[in-house]
Amino acid sequence: MLDCPMALVRVDVTDEYLSRLFSNPLTGLVELIENALDADANRVEVAFARSELGAIEAITIRDDGDGITTDRAMRAFGMLGGSWKANARTSPTGRPLRGRRGHGRWAAFALGETVTWLSVPRVDSEAGLAPQTGVRTRIQGARSNPGVFDITETPANGESNGTVVTVAGVVPGAQSLDSESVYKKLNLHFAYYLARHPKAWVDIDGKKLDPETVQQNKISLRSPQVAMPDHASDVELVIVEWVPKVREASKPRLILCDTDGTGLYDVIDGIPWSPITYTGYLRWSGFEDNRRILPLAQLGAEPVAEVVSAGIQALRKYFDARRDEARSALITQWKDESSYPYSDVPANDLEAAERDLFDVVAVTAAPALQGTDVRSRKLSLRLLREALQRDPTQMGRILEEVIGLTDEQMADLSHLLSRTSLPAIIGTAKLVAHRLGTLEGLDHILFNREASPHLLERRHLHEIVAAEPWIFAEEYALSRSDRGLTEVLRAHRQLLGDQLPVLMDDEPVLVDGRVARVDLLLSRSIENATNRYDHLVVELKRPSVTIGSDEITQLEKYAFKVAEDSRFLGQDVTWEFLLVGTKLDTYARKRAERETGQRDQDGIRLRFASWNDIIGQCRHRLKFVERELAIASRDDEVMDELRRVHAAALPGILTASQPDGVDAL
Repeated sequence: MLDCPMALVRVDVTDEYLSRLFSNPLTGLVELIENALDADANRVEVAFARSELGAIEAITIRDDGDGITTDRAMRAFGMLGGSWKANARTSPTGRPLRGRRGHGRWAAFALGETVTWLSVPRVDSEAGLAPQTGVRTRIQGARSNPGVFDITETPANGESNGTVVTVAGVVPGAQSLDSESVYKKLNLHFAYYLARHPKAWVDIDGKKLDPETVQQNKISLRSPQVAMPDHASDVELVIVEWVPKVREASKPRLILCDTDGTGLYDVIDGIPWSPITYTGYLRWSGFEDNRRILPLAQLGAEPVAEVVSAGIQALRKYFDARRDEARSALITQWKDESSYPYSDVPANDLEAAERDLFDVVAVTAAPALQGTDVRSRKLSLRLLREALQRDPTQMGRILEEVIGLTDEQMADLSHLLSRTSLPAIIGTAKLVAHRLGTLEGLDHILFNREASPHLLERRHLHEIVAAEPWIFAEEYALSRSDRGLTEVLRAHRQLLGDQLPVLMDDEPVLVDGRVARVDLLLSRSIENATNRYDHLVVELKRPSVTIGSDEITQLEKYAFKVAEDSRFLGQDVTWEFLLVGTKLDTYARKRAERETGQRDQDGIRLRFASWNDIIGQCRHRLKFVERELAIASRDDEVMDELRRVHAAALPGILTASQPDGVDAL
């Protein structure tokens, strides 16, 4: 006890700084309620005393918590931030602490001119309070002198434990605290805590805070609805879906509870994400008996590990079903109003995967879409589909700039897509579909007796293959045109017997009014490491030229001359020279069959291949993915991909589709 009936304690900080802590009356009231809950109060009552005209004259906050001893009051009220909660995570009974900064006692001055605390500590409390039977601690401070508190002891006279805070001289800004809007804000603020600790009870001037009023949905699942191990037959999973403004529930978690529903431990890692704000409460008698090992549940500590794992799986199954249900309802509505951009049944697995991804994106965007009229919604959904089909990278821009998704909704979509393989599947499938379509088109224009006469290598074929280097070697799919190599190839071009002006693949010219490239050499390079390069040089021959010994000899002379050029001295360079034509004679075929793929001592490799060989090898590489994704093309679609991507490189007579699937000739 105090050696004298009264003591003054002063905080060594300026009154100007302290005054910043009590600028918001609602914050002050929240701080006082949180202090009561942190003291393990089960009942907190806020009462407003009014004048005859209805103005609030005094505010009382009463609780049945642990109270505060005189010694603790001397320490706590004598320093800023000196809360006993600073180094603690939970209250004596295991409740998570809400305030740790030690500002709450000054925030009370946001409510009125004078604040008085009357507190009777709980005898032998597990909070470390000294037993003081029959003692009541009185603490008083004034807004006008916030750094000073009077602390006295008086007999408790049989009063029960707890604290009563009385605010007198209520400031004008606190007159609105008994409004309905303030009650709603307090209900949102404390809903999560009260749902987690059902024994706790907060009353605001006769009206109890009720977490159920801010719940959108609440479902209880019991065994055998939840597949639990035999030793947990009494388990119950309660899933609460909150209105979005319940801030503390924004991060999904599974709270392990005793049979009364009081939270004992929060599991956060591995909990299923959902755009719905929710909390799972897993109730089981075994959690109380094994309270000490609850933090080890996800590390395999039995008997709780199996129960927690089953609870997480049940959450995942529930929200998967909720997403399917919401998606089905929205899509049904969109189909009924004819705004859904798909009408046919998916023709294959790729189309099904694309539609699944579209549905995920569209349903996530639904809050923005549903606020528009049918015509606008139809346009937005069509734009999403076209972005997904043509350029998925534009999908984010459409969602943000056209449809108007918020940052939060974009973050939700990003999180959802990061947990699914659909974007990767569709990206891969579209790449494979493009390559297969390109091969089909090439095969058609090279070998179709009606189409091939219209194809000129110098004007058309080179333009296509320059943009599709993967046709010749997969590693060149990400390669680039090399201007230095281009200069070397130009310098030695006459060795191939072609006296035409040499323009390489990155130098377009006008031919008959159209952009074209007149050189038959394609040069690509990859820098594998510092000063180490792989070069691919492709020579394309006209269909009228059958590749034989003369053409091979020319290429060999050319290859050695290029490789020995002084401009490559000091570089670690490997070369591949590929001669491609429509036909190979017997000599060239035998040479091609004998090629081992090994480079000689100068790092040079020569290859000779027909277009049949090249296209066949590409198809073989893509066969597995084609089969798994069920990508198929019809006869009337063989030119579609070339027309879509390379229309500018095709002769005009081959760029238009004809009715009944007949290509223009």
